[in-house]
Amino acid sequence: MLDVLQKQRLVHLLIRLNKKKKRKTPITFDKTSEITVKTAAWTDERNQFADKPAKKVLLVTYDVKNLSDKDYPVGTDIKLYVNGKKAESYPVQVKLDSISPNRIAENVTQAFAVN
Repeated sequence: MLDVLQKQRLVHLLIRLNKKKKRKTPITFDKTSEITVKTAAWTDERNQFADKPAKKVLLVTYDVKNLSDKDYPVGTDIKLYVNGKKAESYPVQVKLDSISPNRIAENVTQAFAVN
């Protein structure tokens, strides 16, 4: 069983591999969810109401499948670390939702401020 930190590291590694190989590889976590990172790209979009300004914003788009028998919250699945430091979530193109068992949420987005 993977703990939260291991899950975060695997997703970060998956983002890096997908960017290099240009393919989408799903990864399964504790038989509860399956995440497929589709893209990870820099965006010029900024939120004028954000608490902190962001020098760069990385926008990650992914699909998530609920493998459990309970509703699964999506939109906060990924944590990003840059040079060993956790990047803060950034409020642009955020899709928060939940999915019922055996369903898929496509094109979920999560953004991170990289300063």
